[in-house]
Amino acid sequence: MMYKSLSDNLEENEIVFAITVEHVQMIAERMGREPLNYDEMDSVQNGVEWGLDFWSDIVRTAIKNLPSKHEDDELEEPESDEE
Repeated sequence: MMYKSLSDNLEENEIVFAITVEHVQMIAERMGREPLNYDEMDSVQNGVEWGLDFWSDIVRTAIKNLPSKHEDDELEEPESDEE
């Protein structure tokens, strides 16, 4: 249930990724938990922050996994001269 927040203009202050309280509560519910209270949500937030301490490494990996422009060219069908 992530929302798409990027505009076509890619403004500098746009959010690339966000997790809302609603997202966390939905996951807790799927796990059979009651809705999380403030203290539990605070612990979850701290855990997520700890897990994302190396967010720049995650971003680098995502960028490295992008197909190169050369690979995109190879995926395109060559034009045929046959008529």
